Amino acid sequence: MTKSSLVIFLSLLLLIQDSTIDLNETDYICIFPPYAEKSDIEKEIKKYATSFKIMRYFEPSISDVKVTHAVIHNNKLILIRTEKRKNWLKHEEGCRKNREATPTASLH
Repeated sequence: MTKSSLVIFLSLLLLIQDSTIDLNETDYICIFPPYAEKSDIEKEIKKYATSFKIMRYFEPSISDVKVTHAVIHNNKLILIRTEKRKNWLKHEEGCRKNREATPTASLH
C-alpha cells in the first residue's frame, strides 16, 4: 500500500469513527489553541491517555480560526482533529472531565 493510499484509508477510518462517538461515553474532552505545539498537546494528552497512536497522523492547527479538539475514552485517545472555534469570546485550553448531560449528544 502506498503512503498516499494509507493516509486516505486512515482518514476515512477516522471519519467513520468520528461520526459514531457518543460524548456521554467519553471520559475527557481536550481543547488546544491555534498554533499549539504538537509536543505540548501530546504532553497534556499523556496525562489522561495511555494509548494515543493516532497522534502520529495528526497535525495541530496552524490557523487563527481553528482549535485542536481531542476526545479520550477508557485511557485511549479516540479522536483528535482541528475544528473551527465555536465561541470567539471564551477560550478553554487543556483537558477536562466530560460532564455532558444530554443522552443524545454526539460529535459531528
